[in-house]
Amino acid sequence: MKKTLIVVLVVVSIAAFAVLHADTSPQVYGRLHLSLDHLGNQEDSALNLSSNSSRLGFKGEMYIMPGLSAIYQLEGTVNVDVRGGQIATRDSYGGINGEFGSIRLGYFDTPLKTIRSRTDFFGDQIGDARNMTLGNDYRFRNSIGYTSPKFGLVTLDAQYSVDQNNATTATDNDDWALSTSAFIREKDFYAGAAYEIRNDSDDSETAMRLGASIKLQAIRINAFFQHYSADHDAITIGGGAGYSMDDLMLKGQLYMVSMDGDDNNGILLALGADYKLSGNVRLLSAFAMTMNNDNAAFSSSGGGHGSTLIPVSGDNTMSISMGLRIDI
Repeated sequence: MKKTLIVVLVVVSIAAFAVLHADTSPQVYGRLHLSLDHLGNQEDSALNLSSNSSRLGFKGEMYIMPGLSAIYQLEGTVNVDVRGGQIATRDSYGGINGEFGSIRLGYFDTPLKTIRSRTDFFGDQIGDARNMTLGNDYRFRNSIGYTSPKFGLVTLDAQYSVDQNNATTATDNDDWALSTSAFIREKDFYAGAAYEIRNDSDDSETAMRLGASIKLQAIRINAFFQHYSADHDAITIGGGAGYSMDDLMLKGQLYMVSMDGDDNNGILLALGADYKLSGNVRLLSAFAMTMNNDNAAFSSSGGGHGSTLIPVSGDNTMSISMGLRIDI
């Protein structure tokens, strides 16, 4: 009996050791997001097919020792509308993860950009909030990122780019960038604050963001604030609400930009409906428009949306979209 028990314990121990030290298989994931869009300004309009940040990626985690593992991700854009794509054009990195937090090396969203993505009801659609954030949604090249464990409810995130240009070798690096944030993310609540500075040999620019999202039963409310400073100062204020009824969500958001100078301001309004056909398949419909002052040229179809209408200064834009999104 004792010998049998010893044999059983040895077999169980060997099996547990093998499972613990086995590398996990990479997870394959992706998104196909196609939409038919009618895009127009005060001059002209046309029908377009868009592949809205469609993507394919691989990610995983490999055991090193207790409390320490290697993490990796390779993600690329898939252009379903015109064919083609490239690997590692989206968040791609290698790193380590442990009780101390995680360290990543590569090319991935900045902490500043993450605040917008978590408070935007129309990400990768017409009406994307990036139409109004003045180009401050980056993935840093040549970057080092650190995400802390939770300190109470708060997580810290920092990313430093040793060189923002495409050079493979740098001996005099004036093109560095730093992005930092602190955030709280619970089941129905998110709040974050971020600060970013991007420096080059000629000038520097900074951006500060605040964002929040809360769900109250069937209603979710988002709020966003940004101050951007370069050769001019600009403030973006926005927010939106979504109401869910079973598989249908009705949503809308309004963003406003106030910029230094005369007649540089603009407003973006977006309204939409998302219908869940299954857990991974959604029908998306949206309407978006911008109202531009005489010297402003904000679009309603930029950001992560595929086909983009570049407006003429002072022209208003209007976009209507019907799409299908399949998450793999």
